[in-house]
Amino acid sequence: MNKENDREFFHSQDWLSVLKSGFDIDILCINPDKDTAFNIPVFHKGPFRIAYPGFPVGAIPEKYDLSVILDILNNENLSFDLLRLWCSALVRDLETKSKPSSLIPETVIRDLSCWNEVNLPSVVRRNLRKAKKSGLNVRPASIEDVRTIYSLYLGMIKKRNGNMRYNKSYFYELIKVSQGSSRLFVDVAETSTGRVVSMIVTASHGGDSYYLHGATDFNYGHMRPSDMLMCKAIRAAHDRRDRSFSFLPSPRKQEGLIRFKEKWGGETLLTPVYDHYGKKFSGVILRGLILMRSWLIS
Repeated sequence: MNKENDREFFHSQDWLSVLKSGFDIDILCINPDKDTAFNIPVFHKGPFRIAYPGFPVGAIPEKYDLSVILDILNNENLSFDLLRLWCSALVRDLETKSKPSSLIPETVIRDLSCWNEVNLPSVVRRNLRKAKKSGLNVRPASIEDVRTIYSLYLGMIKKRNGNMRYNKSYFYELIKVSQGSSRLFVDVAETSTGRVVSMIVTASHGGDSYYLHGATDFNYGHMRPSDMLMCKAIRAAHDRRDRSFSFLPSPRKQEGLIRFKEKWGGETLLTPVYDHYGKKFSGVILRGLILMRSWLIS
């Protein structure tokens, strides 16, 4: 099984423990008795089972392609209703004849070796100076920060009318794993009085960095803590010589979020999502529901 010191963090047992803390999931193990074994998390969505290889970035081990994984799942009768695979621009191209079911925008800094904060737009540099003058301090999160970090996340969801996908146990496990990890990072920004007002979560997988979560107390947004945290995260990825930095996908309608990501030197690309449905009746039903939803909102 891949271990974290092999740099494949999203295939590690540490990452699986985070997912198990935050979601109702099963684990499908591909080739469990071989050196090529790896785990696929299967998320429960109502009565349906959704397999998501390489969650959340679609990172599949080099010895596999999508068709091989599908053959194994089908031949061994491993139960799933939908296999969904989003492929970040930073993971390897898949050898698949499948056409993507959709394309979604992902913002990436392709070459971190050329990144330097002095080349950022003037408005970003001004915000960073403002954050520094405000007396903000950045530090690694501790277990004692879990309640505050979760509150920041809930506040962001409420402000943006989003869907709550993560629970407090998920953030607890993120922090716990990060404390002994060289691949997972949870940082907070706090005021001079010690009040935590912003947080960021990033991970390094296979020599590339990924922004996973971020949230800020909107009452302290004028101090620019999110800018300070983002700059620190990108600088840290650069200093450990990761090749690239992904901000992960953004909803097409959230143009402001895409612009926020691009101002750090990123470019936005359309990246593929592959959907493959299980052969059982529930897979057929799920496909029909997804097609009906797409038709209703189109």
